[in-house]
Amino acid sequence: MKTLRFHIWILKISLNFLRSLQLPQTTNQTFFLGGLKGWVSSEIISLCEQLAGQSAEVKTVPLIILKLVGGFFGFFEWGQNVSDRLAFAEILNVENNFSKSTFDLYKLFKVDPSEIIQLDDYFLEYFIRLLKRLRDINFEDVQKQKNLII
Repeated sequence: MKTLRFHIWILKISLNFLRSLQLPQTTNQTFFLGGLKGWVSSEIISLCEQLAGQSAEVKTVPLIILKLVGGFFGFFEWGQNVSDRLAFAEILNVENNFSKSTFDLYKLFKVDPSEIIQLDDYFLEYFIRLLKRLRDINFEDVQKQKNLII
């Protein structure tokens, strides 16, 4: 059911994007897609550890190194993709109230906040589906091994 809600949410975001092309107050504006809660990477890692029942090995990279590597790769045509993917480091420097901008976004595009799936709910559904799939794969492997023995 939540997967269907997620797909509906994606559809609504797409429609709202198209609607934004018609709204004069959205001209030359930047909108942050976020949730009601601003998540930092350590909280997301903790949530994944809790759901997986395992601890993660986390390596940290100083922000200046991310910027330098992104800038270096940005000079080369073959490195544009890498540079674009490292551009997320820019938002780590900006202090933003994402929950306020999210409420503004909901109001501007007339989105009902109750229809939006929160990150922790989405991750819980994802881990449940992943574990079910892993169990199915393991079952299939056991069946194959039994067939080989016979």
